[in-house]
Amino acid sequence: MDQNNYDNLNGVGKRMPYNVPVDFFAKLEENVMREVKAEMAQPVATPRPRAWLSKGFTRFSIAAAAALAVVVGYHALQSQRADNFTAVEEAFANLNEEDQEYLLEVYQEDVFMDEDADELDI
Repeated sequence: MDQNNYDNLNGVGKRMPYNVPVDFFAKLEENVMREVKAEMAQPVATPRPRAWLSKGFTRFSIAAAAALAVVVGYHALQSQRADNFTAVEEAFANLNEEDQEYLLEVYQEDVFMDEDADELDI
């Protein structure tokens, strides 16, 4: 720190910018203890049994709704898969005989669809 900045800091002085009442620290402990005793004297509220029952019912309702959503979703997926397979069968049946034979050839030569693919040295 150069000398010029040091001289500026000396000019600030040592004064306290905050003021507190004269007896603030003398009464601090007494005030804190009074507040703690007042807080401890208040009765602790116990939860009502009915409130617990309504929380349990709410949780049960949420769980039941989630289970129902899973079942409905699973059923929708299964029916969609069956519909897709039926659509593929209909499209295959609408092809002429040459196209059907070509698709069967390609299917049989497909490495990923071949059941004996594990015997190949890849």
